[in-house]
Amino acid sequence: MANLSHHEQSILNELEFLMMKRKRVWIMYQDKKKKNRDEFRYVEPHLIGELLSTGNVELSAWFIPTIEQAEQYGDKQGWRLYELDNISEVRDTDPNDIMTRTRPNYNRDDQRMRAIYCNI
Repeated sequence: MANLSHHEQSILNELEFLMMKRKRVWIMYQDKKKKNRDEFRYVEPHLIGELLSTGNVELSAWFIPTIEQAEQYGDKQGWRLYELDNISEVRDTDPNDIMTRTRPNYNRDDQRMRAIYCNI
C-alpha cells in the first residue's frame, strides 16, 4: 500500500465516512486535463484504491454533471477516477441524498487497483 500524505488520508477518511452512509457528495477537484480547472463535481463515491498503473490513490465515482457542466463543457454522466491529491474539499449533501443502488458495471474488486482502501 502507498504511503498516504496527510492530505490524502484526510480526504480518504471523509469520503470513507460518507461512503458508509451511501451519500452523494460534492468534491472540489482540480482537473489537470482541463487546464487545471477547479470546480465542484457532484459524485456518487463507490471505491477508493491505489491505481496499479500509476500508484496514485484514486476515487472511483459516478459523476453527475450540473446543467452548466453538461452545456458548457459537454460533460456526461459516467464513471470517473479522481486523484485524491487533486481533491481539495468534500461536501456532504442533503441528509436524504443517498444512493439506493450501485451504478452499472460497478466492480468492488476493481482490477485496475493494486490495493483497495474502501468500497461500498
